[in-house]
Amino acid sequence: MPLNSQLGIKKETTWGTAATVDRFAEFLSCGVKPVTGRNTSNGIRSGQRVARADRSVPYVTHYEGPLSLEVLSSGFGFWLEHILGVVASPVEDVDNEGVFTHTATIGTLCAKGFTLQVNIPLGECGDTDQAHTYAGGKVTSWSISVDKTGNLIFEADLIFKSGTTATALATASYPSGAEVLSWLGGFLSVEGTEVLVDSWKLTCDNKLKTDRLSLGAGNLRKPVEDAYREFSVEFTMDHESLAMYNRLIATTAEDSTVAMVLRAGSPTIIGAIGAVKPNLQITLPAVRIDDAGSTVEGTGMLTESIKGMALNSSGNDAVSIAYTTLDATP
Repeated sequence: MPLNSQLGIKKETTWGTAATVDRFAEFLSCGVKPVTGRNTSNGIRSGQRVARADRSVPYVTHYEGPLSLEVLSSGFGFWLEHILGVVASPVEDVDNEGVFTHTATIGTLCAKGFTLQVNIPLGECGDTDQAHTYAGGKVTSWSISVDKTGNLIFEADLIFKSGTTATALATASYPSGAEVLSWLGGFLSVEGTEVLVDSWKLTCDNKLKTDRLSLGAGNLRKPVEDAYREFSVEFTMDHESLAMYNRLIATTAEDSTVAMVLRAGSPTIIGAIGAVKPNLQITLPAVRIDDAGSTVEGTGMLTESIKGMALNSSGNDAVSIAYTTLDATP
């Protein structure tokens, strides 16, 4: 049973050298597993019709798998550095002491690494703890999304250099007062005008080279950036006008882009002056709209799906994420 499961994380000083986890996150699922292989012999032996059991060499190259969690008003800042690269020094609200905004921008992912530990309990009732600890963690791809009546969801594909079940399970503690960020504090704007949408999703492929193996080494070498990152954005809405379709036609004809802002938050006020609330806001200054339109099918309400790519307009500004929270450190 998963009721006793826990997930802990810690930034590594040196990639691949395990750190003792001391931050803990509520999570929806975690599926990290070993990636194995086997060298088998193709040698011909007189009279043999089936491969021999003693003619193979098994190995484990690395560990990988998906992680899914709800974005809370506290604790999510840890991930910003590992998905984008750079997190600026926190900025405290000038009118509300103790309210901070952590802003992440695109930068190198080369030196980034983290250790993750997940408890996967044993036994029929799940009452026997079993820690699985993975070192040399990197985020190969990720998404942040929200839909109507839903919570803000972070999903990531993770890769690790090594794993062990011998490390003792750390004692979990969680941020106090954390709340879920959701659609209630959400919106999407295009060129400064809010658009009524049912959902939005930002997806990134970090384009890491994940097959870096060397003769005799056995384990994965550090995954490094191997190509331009790709950021895609998608949102859905009721099909009530030609506004987005016309924008697609116009931006395609002009080879132009539009600015977008995506947001989700909590309804709880944490800064009395200006009614500041916890939130996560994504700024996309140059989105190329690649697809928009509806399909008539059945008798239900017509919806429209709009898809595009977030691009650089100046420097590496394709995506920035601002996380407003009571956390003084990300």
